[in-house]
Order: sequence, then C-alpha cells, then structure tokens
Amino acid sequence: MIFVRVENRMYVSSSSRYIGLDLFRVVAIYGVVLYHFYSIAGSHPSLHWLIRLRDCTFPFFVISSFFVLTISFERNQERSFREFFLRRFLRIWIPFIIWTVLYLGFWNVFAPLIRREPINWHSSLAMLLSGYSHLWFLQFIFIGSLLLFPLLRFFTRNKQFYWQFSLLCFTTGLLLMFFLRPLLIDHINCGWLPQLDGNLRGFIERTINYLPYIPLAIGIGLLADEIVALYRRRLFRTLTLLAVAVWMCIYLGIPAIPFNREVYSLVVFVALLRPLAKFSFRSLCTIAEYSYAIYILHMWILLITVSVLYRAGIGKTAGIVITGSIIIFGLSLLISALLRKLFPWDWFLPSIPINCGNQHSMELRH
Repeated sequence: MIFVRVENRMYVSSSSRYIGLDLFRVVAIYGVVLYHFYSIAGSHPSLHWLIRLRDCTFPFFVISSFFVLTISFERNQERSFREFFLRRFLRIWIPFIIWTVLYLGFWNVFAPLIRREPINWHSSLAMLLSGYSHLWFLQFIFIGSLLLFPLLRFFTRNKQFYWQFSLLCFTTGLLLMFFLRPLLIDHINCGWLPQLDGNLRGFIERTINYLPYIPLAIGIGLLADEIVALYRRRLFRTLTLLAVAVWMCIYLGIPAIPFNREVYSLVVFVALLRPLAKFSFRSLCTIAEYSYAIYILHMWILLITVSVLYRAGIGKTAGIVITGSIIIFGLSLLISALLRKLFPWDWFLPSIPINCGNQHSMELRH
C-alpha cells in the first residue's frame, strides 16, 4: 500500500481501496431481492432473523452512492454542472424513465387489458414522477446528486476544512435522524400525503426515511483517506470487526433501540472500507458490475414468480422464500448479462465499472 502526503492529508494508493465495497454489492443486491420476495410472496416467521440481518443492504446502496459521489468530486473538482447533469441524466434518469415506462406498459396497461380490468391512468402518470415501485431509488439519487452539486464542489475545493465539513455533515445527519425526520413523517401523515397517489406517496415516505444517510455518507467520504490510513493500525482493524459483531448482535437481539438500523448500517459500511489485497474472484466482480441491472430487472421476474406460485397454490414456506429468491437473483443476473450484450448502453441498463483487484469502482461513473 502506498501513502502520499498532499496538502497535510494522507492519500492512499487506490490499488487496494474499497474492494470490500465492490464485493459487498453482491451480498447487498441479493439482500434486496430476498426482502422483496419475502414481503411480496408472503413473510415467514422463521426467516425474520435473516431479514433483519440483511437490513443494512439497502442503506448500503444509499451510503455508497453518495460516498463514491463525494470521492468523485474530490478527484474532479473542475467539472461543470452541465457536464455533471448530462452524465447523470444519461446514466440514471434515462434508465429510470425507460424502465418505468416498460414496467407500466406491461403491469399497468397490458396485464389489465388481458384480465379485462380498467386501467388506472392516474396512477400510471404519477409513476412517471415517482418511478415504478422499486425504481424510486434511481430518481432519489438523481435528484439528490443534482441538489448536492454546489455543496460537494465547495467542500472538495476547500480541503483544509475537511474535518469541519465532515463534522457538519455528521451533525446534519443526526439532526435529520433525531428531529427533522420524525417531524416530517408526522406532518405528512396528518396532512396532504394520504391524498396523493400511492406510488408518489411511497416515494416521498422513502425519501424522508433514507434522507439522513446522505449527509452521513458525505461526511465519511470527506474523511475516506483518513479512515483508510487508520486501517494501517491493527487496533483499528480489530475494533471495526468487533463493532460489526457487537452491533449485529444488538440489532438482532434488541430491535426496539431507536435508530438501531442506521447505526448497524454505518458500522458495516465503515468496516467495508478496509483495504484488501488483490483478489481474483472474477465471477463476484461480474455480479457486482451487474448489481444495478439486477436491481432494475428483478421486480419483473419476482412478480411473475409470485403470480405462478399463487396460481399453483404453493405455500410460502421458508424453503420457498430462500429458493425462490436465489432463482430470481440468478435469472435477473442472466437476463442482465444478455441484455447488456444486445444493448451495451448505460442509458438503457447501467453497469458499475469494476476493475477487479486493481482500482476501486466509481459507481455509475460519477
């Protein structure tokens, strides 16, 4: 590992950085598929512990998105807003709208016509703002990144204040978590939110729920080099692993602790920043590259699978949930790979560039 001191900050060679993030993408995307199948197909009490164990997986995607965005701004401070907007527009918003329209066309128009049911056009139009079901996340990171552009550029152009900026971000995240988020949730539930379309209401609720992770991710990103430098010390490496083990037990055993999930997710994320040696698990790298494509496609396969199970009268046992989620994950990966071969464009189905064992990825090519 190579350390270079620049402007009183410790920079670590990228050749061994963030491999843990790339590997965990495989676990995280399966965790998302598992939860969606578990919640839609029918929950099973014996799997409750497994669902809680994977509760850090979706926060991981939120944190990693804005963490890597911060690192990207640090490395390219001269980009214009126009350049940034066009890149994000093509790689995030265009796939968001394409796949929302495709999902809508099949499930909200074609399927009702086959069943001779009325089409809910009002709900369909609202989805163009919120995204179809799980696709809300693409709209979330697209809008969030655009709003944060001036702030991130200011932070990364003033490196002498990184500690102060990071402290500000952590404080903002805690304030959002402890005070603003509960107030917003109470306000919208008692006011206008119940009157909105269900999909748009879900988008707003999820945005408020995951909002605190954004400043926390930026705060970690601003101190990323210091964190990697700390990993040189055996005590810090040991403490991060111990923190993950302890908080995992707390999260599974004492679910009533406030903000338990947020702490659990952050502890896991910091542990994943540990520099790792080069690895040769090419298959894991490939799955990680397709993680966003799997996220986009899996809901289609999942809904078909649930429909087949319902018609066949197959019960929702623990074995069905585990087996079904693995099959959905595998089919989503296979179809993602085939579609990327046929249509190798990130504006259609984005991939995450991962240089296996050489450099950490820049998620969605920020």
